[in-house]
Amino acid sequence: MDVGSYTFAQIICLGLTKLYHADSGIQRKSSMLLEVMHEHSSGVLSFGEFEAIAANPASSVYLHVRRLATERLSGDHPNHADDVVSGMSTLLMCMPRSGNERVALLLSQSLESWVPNIQLTLDSDSEARLHPSSASSRIMYHILTLTQ
Repeated sequence: MDVGSYTFAQIICLGLTKLYHADSGIQRKSSMLLEVMHEHSSGVLSFGEFEAIAANPASSVYLHVRRLATERLSGDHPNHADDVVSGMSTLLMCMPRSGNERVALLLSQSLESWVPNIQLTLDSDSEARLHPSSASSRIMYHILTLTQ
């Protein structure tokens, strides 16, 4: 599967978003995209166990599967947490709120498993004072935008 010049985080954000699409065909393609990216990025465990369950129309089942998929991705790819959280917060801020409240809530909840993997660091300046590194400042900005 050719993903062009998209980053791991961009593909994951798109894939997680499309898992909540009403069309089961789009959900299935999204699941395949997430699995390919997961395996391509040296993911340890397969997504195969989720496929049969994900097709279940009961919301309690398919929502649980999406949470498990997110936990699998964040657990196997913790070094992408900053970019996934930043990408998802940017996507959520651009998403029209009218009619998308449920999807926005579910996507926000999907970030729970990524946040523990964020490493906030401090840099010292020329006067030996500590301040957040630029990466830490960026991720804190994105986390704070989600609280608006």
